[in-house]
Amino acid sequence: MMEGDERLLICNDSELHWIARIQGLPVLRRDIPNEELIAIVSGEAPVEDRHLAGTNHSRGRLEDFITLNFDRVRGQLPGCDGKCRSFMCTEGKHMSCYIPSEPLLE
Repeated sequence: MMEGDERLLICNDSELHWIARIQGLPVLRRDIPNEELIAIVSGEAPVEDRHLAGTNHSRGRLEDFITLNFDRVRGQLPGCDGKCRSFMCTEGKHMSCYIPSEPLLE
């Protein structure tokens, strides 16, 4: 514990990104400097477009498709609610879902 009511939070990069997701923030880029990421997670700095991961666009496209076709695709979403913008998929898991589906999204 530090002076006053301040507490020291020691988290690695992956943990900070996970905290951001639990807070409902969009998927953030992996190359955000640690100090800036801590400021975002602690609410001291807003999330800006430059902080967003490149998959936010593809997550939106996939979620819109799933929403429109939920009855048809729900059996292909084991453990997933089809809410790609907020579901806790990793970047790799999202891309393994998005890439085979991409031709259908046109």
